[in-house]
Amino acid sequence: MIYTGYFAQLRKYVEAGLVPVSIARFNKYFDGHEYKKLAPPAHIIKMSEWDYTPRYFQNVLNHLDQKMVEKELSAFGENVVLLCYEKPEDFCHRKLVADWLQDAGIECEEFQVTKKPEKSLSLF
Repeated sequence: MIYTGYFAQLRKYVEAGLVPVSIARFNKYFDGHEYKKLAPPAHIIKMSEWDYTPRYFQNVLNHLDQKMVEKELSAFGENVVLLCYEKPEDFCHRKLVADWLQDAGIECEEFQVTKKPEKSLSLF
């Protein structure tokens, strides 16, 4: 299975047994696996979602084969999590990648980090 996620949750992904793989252009604090073929070109990073999306397809995804990407990612491990910086509710190229992989029948979804239930204090 291929998951997506963001760097701020890295520790939780590792605890869940996932293999973190960066698909970000820049990895300032991450020294793990990288898959730069899915990284956005520097010149589109600051564009609006509406300008970014077609350019990301034009510059990146249209030059790749989903099945080959899946095969290359599987070399990192069984359950990889593709990482970049944006929170799940923000626009991010990892969502474009997930949809692109799903279009080829490859399972890819945002990994849901669940919070541990709070311990209740009891006087008895």
